[in-house]
Amino acid sequence: HSAVGTIPQDLKFAGEHVELIIGDNNTIREFTLLNPGTEGGGSITKIGNGNLLMGYVHLGHDVIIGDNCILANGATLAGHVELGNHVVIGGLTPIHQFVHIGDFAMIGGASALSQDIPPFCLAEGNRANLRGLNLTGLRRAMPRDEINALKAAYRELFEEGNPLQEVADKILEKTSSKKVKQLCEFIKTSKRGIPFTRTKTNEDK
Repeated sequence: HSAVGTIPQDLKFAGEHVELIIGDNNTIREFTLLNPGTEGGGSITKIGNGNLLMGYVHLGHDVIIGDNCILANGATLAGHVELGNHVVIGGLTPIHQFVHIGDFAMIGGASALSQDIPPFCLAEGNRANLRGLNLTGLRRAMPRDEINALKAAYRELFEEGNPLQEVADKILEKTSSKKVKQLCEFIKTSKRGIPFTRTKTNEDK
């Protein structure tokens, strides 16, 4: 009861050879729609390993999904969206084309996302905005010292009022944490921008 690899929903598609590549141990539930790629996006839609795609999930053309992601019922990914590993997308959440979402990020249900979400972060709302770190997911996956380093970096990046790119550069110069480096490099290479407001959070609790 799913549509897997049917013609991509792109008016520019002219019958050229395109692919949908699905890895191992994925669960694809009822009424999902998985489009192959298009020539303009590399001709490949790719799903990694160990993912759960719940009912009515839509993957547009040229979407790239990593490993061990969960897309809840009705999540809708437009063309060229990229998800890292261990990403969670809440139900009934549309994601704008070309958005990138980093590893271990979580998007709350019934959100609407039009900008990039860095790794390890939690976002929700319409339009979605950063709400802090995805602490529940991080505590399951990494030691406390890495989480504490990410907390400190998050405060410096998003709460202290300095230009985001400059702060990312300064953190990269001094940090030894691979996870913090990953966070800052994502910010520096984001093409759609990061949605956030400078408000205090409970990250230091």
